[in-house]
Amino acid sequence: MSFRLLAFLLISVLGLHAGPTFYALSFGTSPVLGTIDPNTGAVTTIGAPLTGSGHDLTVSPSGSIYAIVDDNLLSIDKSTGLASTIGALPNDAESLAFRSDGALFVASHTARFLVNPLTAAGTLIGQMNLPASADNIRFDGSANLYVMSAEANSGLYLLNTSTAATTLIGSSGQDDISLGAFFGGVFIGTNAPVTGEIVNVNPATGAATVGAPVNGIYLLALDPTSVPEPGTLSLLLAGAVLVGFVRKYRVP
Repeated sequence: MSFRLLAFLLISVLGLHAGPTFYALSFGTSPVLGTIDPNTGAVTTIGAPLTGSGHDLTVSPSGSIYAIVDDNLLSIDKSTGLASTIGALPNDAESLAFRSDGALFVASHTARFLVNPLTAAGTLIGQMNLPASADNIRFDGSANLYVMSAEANSGLYLLNTSTAATTLIGSSGQDDISLGAFFGGVFIGTNAPVTGEIVNVNPATGAATVGAPVNGIYLLALDPTSVPEPGTLSLLLAGAVLVGFVRKYRVP
């Protein structure tokens, strides 16, 4: 097999998984939806600003975008940014996160709920015993649920999904961190909702490192459908090599 053909096969395989895709929503009134590069903080907007006050966004296991705007649960079209209201959420809802099995969890500043994504109806799980108001909740890759406290030197806590009990992991060293996308073994979020910066939070220690500046972006979520399953890319690459092997040794 020629080098040119092998290069073409490899590029084609890698092109099948050009992700990951990170979505972002600006904080406060008339929130703007877009995709974000967590390395540079650059945002590509999608559609017109939404009406209301944005609190959080998440992406379901099937790749659908949901957001909390005002007190309502919204579904948002990825291509156009158009939003549809599903229904009213429990009082003071501030954050939401899908577990890998499709269960939707919603948190207020003090409590946590299990919410039906089709109706927005919520069932109280319990109160979160935090020293300050809760900020965004997020799952890691092993279905462990975390929350950051909204305060100076934000603390990272592990949440019990059945009881809402909290366990302190550690302090971040940064103020008012909003947890975002879990990728590459860390949470990629932001600090300070008005100007702020990208931060990476270590789920084992809670420590945060600061990255690129952002302007008004405070809410990040990863599209899980943009990330290949473990082993998928290796299998595709192996297939490309096999094709090359067969081409080289085929009978004329």
